[in-house]
Amino acid sequence: LLAIPTASARLLTNRVMPQLLLTSLVSIISSILGYYLANYFNASISASIAVISGIILLGIILSYKVKPYLAYN
Repeated sequence: LLAIPTASARLLTNRVMPQLLLTSLVSIISSILGYYLANYFNASISASIAVISGIILLGIILSYKVKPYLAYN
């Protein structure tokens, strides 16, 4: 739960200050969306936050995997 926003920010930038800001942004977004998702489905809040963080990380990873194919065509 603590490493996912940091890994997401690390994939987006190599500089420290933008990494800190992106980590905070991903954490805030994950917390807010996870809280509302948990309330909507009456589920565990911490698990919902982890799922949202994982979805964000997966989206970033997939965008880096797909980008070379889109640039080629």
